[in-house]
Amino acid sequence: AGMECAIVLGKRGFRRVHLVDADPEPGGILRWVPSLPGLGEWRRLLNWRVIQLERLKQVEVICGLELDAQGIREYGAELVILATGARWAADGRSGFTHAAIPGADSGLPHVLTPEQVMVAGKRPPGERVIVYDCEGYYMAAGLAELLAGEGHRVELVTCLEQIAPICDQTLEGPMLRRRLHDAGVSLRREVSVTAIEPGRATGHDEFDEPVELLADGIVLVTQRCSDDALYRELQ
Repeated sequence: AGMECAIVLGKRGFRRVHLVDADPEPGGILRWVPSLPGLGEWRRLLNWRVIQLERLKQVEVICGLELDAQGIREYGAELVILATGARWAADGRSGFTHAAIPGADSGLPHVLTPEQVMVAGKRPPGERVIVYDCEGYYMAAGLAELLAGEGHRVELVTCLEQIAPICDQTLEGPMLRRRLHDAGVSLRREVSVTAIEPGRATGHDEFDEPVELLADGIVLVTQRCSDDALYRELQ
């Protein structure tokens, strides 16, 4: 979003635009999403914008600079636009429950977020892994296939009626589920996780019958939360 905004401003004739990013390179989540199985082509979404920014001489990309509220106020810009970014909830919060899952804490060895798996290299402390999905798009499926390819016994559990239903809207759903099946990933639908502890997770199915899931680790793909603290402070 930040890259696209800078491109639009540059093309609209703004005299000087600084795209400031705290990370070593711009792109946010798109820096690592293409590393998921089957999503290598998504890199084009980032590469195209890098080329466009290089063509706009009045746009300067400044990476590795983290600004706080005071730094932004003293920067000298007449207009400030914040592309806040977002991170996956580390406590299992989702749009269905609006609450944390008891025992869900990504600071624990057996609880992981997508960023921890893909960026920090964190892995479950054992062979059995649950990937818990409340989103229904590509992320949980991609992580499940990745971990299965590394030798883990993976079960993809979702509270939704279908595995990755949003991918059906892009005609990828059947192929994606076939890939998971061929990779040896177990699929479990309409199960809500309500508590997590070392070695297992508990929850209930669509009929409110109790469910116990045995696993050495659980990856939470529940919802993304905006990094909007700086925006709110400036506002």
